[in-house]
Amino acid sequence: MTKKEELIQEATDCGAEVVNHRFNSERIKGLYSDGMITISDRLETSAQQNSILGEELGHHLTSYGNILDQSDVMNRKQELRAGRIMHCHPDALSNRFKRAVKYTMRHELTEHIRFHDLRHYYASIAHALGVPDVYIMQQGGWKTDNVMKRVYRDALSDRIRPEAEKISSHAEGFFS
Repeated sequence: MTKKEELIQEATDCGAEVVNHRFNSERIKGLYSDGMITISDRLETSAQQNSILGEELGHHLTSYGNILDQSDVMNRKQELRAGRIMHCHPDALSNRFKRAVKYTMRHELTEHIRFHDLRHYYASIAHALGVPDVYIMQQGGWKTDNVMKRVYRDALSDRIRPEAEKISSHAEGFFS
């Protein structure tokens, strides 16, 4: 899978749609609005495409309202925040995370933990703790519960037995 395909998959997982478009102006490289990431079809290199797609994905995750007027300081802050989120190459972020995990945990399981796994872990733990879905969605960055429930909310191995016993004891009440 190419980096562009990975970014498109991440955008889709986050509830955004990605399309290519020929803008009237060659100066426009990409735009984000209401869950739609539009990338210029004039971008020639995969590095340009990945950079613009990453920045627009950053807007999807962090921006709100109309920030086109860059004379407004709050709009400029949102523009900077969106760029900071995604301008780190995904491999660099993953490698930094792996080094941090190995440094802090120092055991063989760390080879199997990826940065992206934290989303799965967060959604699963929060759900197991009884946190309402609306708060899990807000903290995890999901706009709807569809992707969160289908992809990110996994059964926790240490919770399977207690939950099965809870169901069994409830069912036994029917037969007593």
